[in-house]
Amino acid sequence: MRYENRTGRKPLAKARVIRALRALQTQGIPATLGTILKREPGLAKSSALQALAQLPSEANLQVRILAGTSSTRQYILATTAQHHGIKLDSDTIRAGARAENTLLILLGDWEAKR
Repeated sequence: MRYENRTGRKPLAKARVIRALRALQTQGIPATLGTILKREPGLAKSSALQALAQLPSEANLQVRILAGTSSTRQYILATTAQHHGIKLDSDTIRAGARAENTLLILLGDWEAKR
């Protein structure tokens, strides 16, 4: 997915989700919808859900059921999947990192203009 020419609510919501995921995973906190929304309070739940539905195909976001729960989903970035025991090939990790970084650059540019 090419984000360079896209601005607006959807890419920004995806970027906010990525930013929250990076922060949560560096702190060792499981990234669930609830923790993402706590980390990014300005992000609407519907936008977060839509972003989380699209990011697995666009940024190789990994989704699995959180241990000890029956249906709570945990979201894991491709760049940190290996730390969670998920084996991905280097091309998949590289593509995920490229999408993550591009989205974060867009978010940084957008926030700088505000």
